[in-house]
Amino acid sequence: MNDKVEVKSSRNLVQKFKHKKVTHIYLNDRYLKKIPRLSNPQDLIVAYFHNNEIDEIANLGGAHNLASLYLQKNRILKIENLNNLQKLKKLYLGHNTISVVEGLQNLQHLEELHLEKQYLCEGNALCFDPRSIYAISQSLQVLNISYNKIQTISSLAPLRSIRVFNASHNDLSNIDELCETIREWFYLKDLSLAHNPICKNRLYKEDLIAAAYCLEILDQKNISDHTRNFLKRLHGERIAHRLHKNINLADKIPDLPKNYSSAIQKAVSISVLKQNKKLSEDNAEIFDEKNAVYIPWKTLPTPQNVSKLQLVTKNRKKIKKRSVNAEDKFAQLKI
Repeated sequence: MNDKVEVKSSRNLVQKFKHKKVTHIYLNDRYLKKIPRLSNPQDLIVAYFHNNEIDEIANLGGAHNLASLYLQKNRILKIENLNNLQKLKKLYLGHNTISVVEGLQNLQHLEELHLEKQYLCEGNALCFDPRSIYAISQSLQVLNISYNKIQTISSLAPLRSIRVFNASHNDLSNIDELCETIREWFYLKDLSLAHNPICKNRLYKEDLIAAAYCLEILDQKNISDHTRNFLKRLHGERIAHRLHKNINLADKIPDLPKNYSSAIQKAVSISVLKQNKKLSEDNAEIFDEKNAVYIPWKTLPTPQNVSKLQLVTKNRKKIKKRSVNAEDKFAQLKI
C-alpha cells in the first residue's frame, strides 16, 4: 500500500514539472525509495533528494547540466551512474552506507565532496579508489570524510587543490604520515582533525602547522601569521639540528686520524671543508659557520712531545753559545 502511494506521489511530482523549465527540484523529506524520472532533466542545475529512503543513484543520466546533487541521509550503498554528470561541482553523500569512494572518474569539475558518517559494518572503514581520487585531484577543493573509522589518508595525497579538509572523529594515529600527506597540499587553509588518536600527541598541532604551507584554521581555531612563521622556523631549526647531530664528520674526511676525540674531529673537519670548495659546497647546510664547534683548551691534548723537542733545542743553543764564548776567551789569552 505504501509503495503505491509513493509511486503516485512521484508521478504527480513529475507531472507537476512536466511542462516547465525547472532548474531546481526539491524532493527532500518525501519518503522516496527511488529517484523519479524527470521529463526535462537537461534543465536541472540543483537537485535536492536528501532525507529519503533512496538506495540507488539512478535516473539522472540526462541531467547533463546538473551542478549540485544532494543525496545525504539516504540508504545508498554505492556511488554509481554519475558518468553523464560532467558539470557536477557539489556532491553530498553523507549519512549513507557507502564503503568505497568510487565511480567519480568523469567528474573532473567536482569541487566539493561530502561523505561524512557512513553507516558501515563493525570493523570496516571508508576506502578510496585510486582512479577516482586521481580523476578529481585537479578540481576537488572541499572534502569531508569525518566519522568513518579511517586509519590513513596517504591515498589522498594526489588531491593537490584541496582547501578545506575534515577528517575528524576517525582513527588517524600516524603523525609523520599525516604531515607527509599535508605537505603535498599547497592550498590547504582549513583542517579539522579533532577526536583522532594523533590528538593525544602533545605537539601534533605544532607539527601540522609547520608541515602545511598556508594553514589558517586548525580544528576551528584561527592561526596567526606570527604563530605560523615561528613554528615553521622552529621546525626547520630542529631538522637542521638533527642532520648536524647525526652526521659523522670523520667519514667526510677520510685522512683524518680516528684516535682524536669527536670534538677535535668535528673542528678539524670544518677547517678542512672550508679549504676544500667541492666538499664545502656539497655540505654547505651541514657545515655552516654557525654550526662551528669551538673547543675549550682543557679538552686539547697536552703537547708533551713538542715540549721535549723545544727543551732539547734550547739546551743545544746554550751549549753552542757557551762553546763560542770559551773559544773567544781562549783567543784573547793567547793575544
